[in-house]
Amino acid sequence: MITKFQIRRLLSIAAVLFLASALLNALLQRHMVSADTVTRLMGVLKGIILIVCANEVPKRLPPLARMVCDPARDLAYRRIIGWLAVAAGLVFTLAYAVAPLPIARIVGICALVLILLVAACMMACVVRTRFISRRSTS
Repeated sequence: MITKFQIRRLLSIAAVLFLASALLNALLQRHMVSADTVTRLMGVLKGIILIVCANEVPKRLPPLARMVCDPARDLAYRRIIGWLAVAAGLVFTLAYAVAPLPIARIVGICALVLILLVAACMMACVVRTRFISRRSTS
């Protein structure tokens, strides 16, 4: 269930991205910035948004009734994912800030794929543990 706080956060993130892209597009049309600068600034902005959102992952816990696994294990998983996502956001931001653009894109995608793979492995562990515990009680 999405709360009002989450809706406000998503709308504010969308507004920031929309306003930044509109401003940078206007500057690009007037030849005040180059296309590379626009790409870099949007990459840095996306990395910062990833850091802010990832920082919230371990702090927003679901109700105990909706938990799939042990609450302590769930919190540990959330902390690991949060730390990895913050680190990936830092890598993403720094890559777009200082690396050449073709390399920055590759580094940014690799950082995001790493989070995806770790989260998928953790989800598989939770599902496997739950499946084994259901099988042993049957």
